[in-house]
Amino acid sequence: MDDAEPLASLLRERGDVVVDRLFTGELPHDAHMGDLELEGCSLQVCRWQGQHLVGATFAECDFVDCDLSGVSLEGVAFRECRFRGTKALGLDWTAATVSTLAAVPMTWNDCTLEFSTLGGVALAGWVFRDCSMREVHLVASDLRRATFVNCDFSGATIAECDLRDAIMTDCVGVVFDPRSNRVDGLQVSASMAADLLSPLGITVR
Repeated sequence: MDDAEPLASLLRERGDVVVDRLFTGELPHDAHMGDLELEGCSLQVCRWQGQHLVGATFAECDFVDCDLSGVSLEGVAFRECRFRGTKALGLDWTAATVSTLAAVPMTWNDCTLEFSTLGGVALAGWVFRDCSMREVHLVASDLRRATFVNCDFSGATIAECDLRDAIMTDCVGVVFDPRSNRVDGLQVSASMAADLLSPLGITVR
């Protein structure tokens, strides 16, 4: 990453649109990014823990091996972003603005989203692969056409969600009552069937 700029240099560009640049590093403690817009940028090995990103916009950005744990997403906007190897623990996604009109859905690969709140958030078409989603809160979320592959949902709350045409493959810890969610067209692995049928009093042998 010889051509990477320090993440802290963004603080000098608040109010501007930053396009197609590579950043790494961390922000000073309690730094505020303000009304900064990043478009097509790559953020690699960035440390954002506990930072305030109020008013920031990320469009078509790549987050690689970053740590977003505990970040305040109040007023933060995301559109068509990709996350890989990134920690995003304890985030309240209800405070963020996520584009529902994006042509390309948000994608998460090998990420940790544990203890995050996604209740009521529009995740339609999002893709999660090899992610830890332990103890996440998914209540009244729009999960239509979402894809979950090899994800861990241990301790997660899934209720009143729209799971129509979603795909759950080789996931573990998935427990929810199909009667309290919209599940038309939902595809699940055979290994998950027993847990999903249990609330209906059906035993798979």
